[in-house]
Amino acid sequence: MALTKVDSQLVNGAINTDSSGNVGINTTSQGSKLEIKAAGASGTQLQLTQYNSTDGWKINADDNGGPLRFIRQGSSLNGEAMRIDNSGNLILAGTSSPN
Repeated sequence: MALTKVDSQLVNGAINTDSSGNVGINTTSQGSKLEIKAAGASGTQLQLTQYNSTDGWKINADDNGGPLRFIRQGSSLNGEAMRIDNSGNLILAGTSSPN
């Protein structure tokens, strides 16, 4: 997919850059090198998928200050691998609470 830049913004407006080289997705006021804002009320999600496959990872941030979740998706491994709760505790798959 080719993206066309017009006055520091891409034509569709979903991806924007500023003069510092910061990139924003669904925002025009990015404050870091990459900032992603959810388009709806379902939280922010970053998906990393292997080339030519559906296997990969999702990183999900709840929109209500909840946990940061790392979710494995693929043909044989599916489900949450770990999370960082809103207290900063790391919880691994197969455990119900931090030690």
